[in-house]
Amino acid sequence: PEDDELKSLLREAIPAQQERLKKLKKELGKEKLGNVTVEMAIGGMRGIPGLLWETSLLDEVEGIRFRGKSIPELQKELPSA
Repeated sequence: PEDDELKSLLREAIPAQQERLKKLKKELGKEKLGNVTVEMAIGGMRGIPGLLWETSLLDEVEGIRFRGKSIPELQKELPSA
């Protein structure tokens, strides 16, 4: 069914993304993105970028956004379980 189709699509897509991230880490892994204090890390990542992924963004104040939408926005749009 639909689950099998999704799993098949993921099986095809994931290896390429894993390789892309391995290459990025190998080529740029030692590059600095900014300065981070212990206080920032303990404070819930406020004020610092905390995640790299094409479909999501970890905003230091709002929290995570998926394809530009917050969790509350998605909860309004998605069907309930």
